[in-house]
Amino acid sequence: MYQQNQHIDGLIILHLREELDEAGKGELEEWVSSSEENKELFERLTDPAFLASNLKATDYINSAAMLKEIRSRSNKVFFIGTGNWKKYVAAAAILMFIAGAYFWNHTNKNDVAVTKDIPGQKADVAPGHDGAVLKLSDGNTIVLDSAANGTLAKQGGTQVVKQGNGQLVYNSQTGEAQNETLYNELSTARGRKFQVTLPDGSNVWLNASSSIRYPVQFAANERRVEITGEAYFEVTHNTEKPFIVHVSVPGGKVGWGADVRVLGTHFNVMAYPDEDAINTTLLQGAVKVISNNATALLTPGQQAQIAAGNTRQGQQEIKVVKNADVDKAIAWKNGYFSFKNDNIEMLMKQIERWYDVDVVYKNKIPQTFSGTIPSNVNVSDIFKILETTGSVHFKIEGKKIIITK
Repeated sequence: MYQQNQHIDGLIILHLREELDEAGKGELEEWVSSSEENKELFERLTDPAFLASNLKATDYINSAAMLKEIRSRSNKVFFIGTGNWKKYVAAAAILMFIAGAYFWNHTNKNDVAVTKDIPGQKADVAPGHDGAVLKLSDGNTIVLDSAANGTLAKQGGTQVVKQGNGQLVYNSQTGEAQNETLYNELSTARGRKFQVTLPDGSNVWLNASSSIRYPVQFAANERRVEITGEAYFEVTHNTEKPFIVHVSVPGGKVGWGADVRVLGTHFNVMAYPDEDAINTTLLQGAVKVISNNATALLTPGQQAQIAAGNTRQGQQEIKVVKNADVDKAIAWKNGYFSFKNDNIEMLMKQIERWYDVDVVYKNKIPQTFSGTIPSNVNVSDIFKILETTGSVHFKIEGKKIIITK
């Protein structure tokens, strides 16, 4: 449902920008007419008076005012977990995107700036974007942010191609044998994420500050990759070749590794050095999580947590959460920040990675946060929203964020 809602959001944005093709128009009309709830939601999201009333006729979207107006009309729209509107969380959260589309289409389409500095502040930080560094088997590197589309390299019998949608694809050439196992490594810095299609057709989305190492042709009996940081996998099913993700957390709190074994499935792995656990969240299929001598078999909707130092009689323990918040786990991949009773430190870790900033706390902030916010806006827009939720204040100084009560 989450991904379906996100797709509908995209159609609505294209509709507002007057860029929707005939196939998209038909799909959107079918969705709108399929239920009264859909019709009501579409009318709300495309009401010119509603959108215009929440946009200043200057050069930026007033996100704080917009949020206040949304709340005043329905407290079920923005925050998670309220009745029948829960299934429309993605669409409701996209309101900021949609307002931006409306503003862009109804003012000036030539380089419209949608944000400006918060009054009294001299700096702002743009969101991250697609980008990564590819390390080839011979040690040479390619910066994918600036690399042209097309074939980047040939690795044994495999072509490495950058496609126009910012995706890296490995195409094995039929009949070309590979005498040795060649490895590539894709890594993202803070403020970058990237997608790669592996030689077997499996898709991997890499979050900021992450890496994946993989052979350019998989072995005959298994498909093994290694990751750090966070990645979302959609693995091509192959009963003859199990897919194994080795997770490591070099130099971090966790201090443990894990193997995730699958045949064909969709799942997310989060293993950052500054987090307290390795989390594996399953969306589809089945996976087995292994750490030292401990194992856990997950079914869809479950999450395996391997906490730092969580051992009993010298054996690592794996905690299984049976009703995990799957949408929250993959929000980063779908273009959102998702919070659910998270403290400020948990929230700011995501901000630091995506905006490539460092956070300084001047006071202890006891408040927790719940909600969903788009991740393609300037960092000041994030802070405007958070400041409306309680007694927390943010100051931007270059790449440093100062937080006070």
